[in-house]
Amino acid sequence: KVCARELAARVVEARSLLGTAPAEAVTLLESTCTDDPSEPTFRLELAEAQIASGRPEQALATLAAAQASGTLTRPLRSRAAHIEASVLFRAGRRPEAEAALARAIAATSDEADARFAKARQRALLDKEAAATLGRVLFGDERGRALDPALAVYLLTEFAQKAPEDALGPYLVGRQLATRDPKLAVPHFVRACSLSNPDMTTLDPIFRLECRRLLVETAYLAGDMTTARFWADFLSTHAEREADRLRAQDYLERIAWKAAS
Repeated sequence: KVCARELAARVVEARSLLGTAPAEAVTLLESTCTDDPSEPTFRLELAEAQIASGRPEQALATLAAAQASGTLTRPLRSRAAHIEASVLFRAGRRPEAEAALARAIAATSDEADARFAKARQRALLDKEAAATLGRVLFGDERGRALDPALAVYLLTEFAQKAPEDALGPYLVGRQLATRDPKLAVPHFVRACSLSNPDMTTLDPIFRLECRRLLVETAYLAGDMTTARFWADFLSTHAEREADRLRAQDYLERIAWKAAS
């Protein structure tokens, strides 16, 4: 039996080769899977390397074998379904991609994964969303994330082409939040509005995160009026103690700023 440390080292090396020598990464991971066929994470790593090397059909076969093995934990089932959905989306096989995303949502284990899967589902609803939001969320033909500048452009295009969908300004705000909080605030305000007759209400799975981010970005941008309003709203309407405490923390920060 090959030492587990050696196998882990191969995986690390393979990941480092994905961008420059993906075929070598595939060879490394194939040997890793052969030496420890019972470890499901190695198969998922192999599938991603196969995608990076331009072999999406092989990746689908690898994923199918991993899913049929019965060894995938809940998070790994979600990860496998997301990888599969990416391949299927880029191949134009939308119904199959939708089915894969449904499996990903069923296996999701945290809020961030659920938001990601839901946003990907939205990208499948129409051609405009697929050409903008889909390109950002499903990556390029080798499974790589898009250039950040291109991602911001495409998400802005999505928001403009679907002005009634609150998901657009929410996603644009997320892109801007760490780059320029002041620019992010109006997008979050639009997405999180309590009443906007021209826009659909943001899906509940995104709504709390949107309002959290609005408090943070407004605070960082120096817009204490907006930050105080939404922090107070979150504190009052929190369903979980952690959310109430987080909002209360910002209210105390805002009060300190006002007094200093």
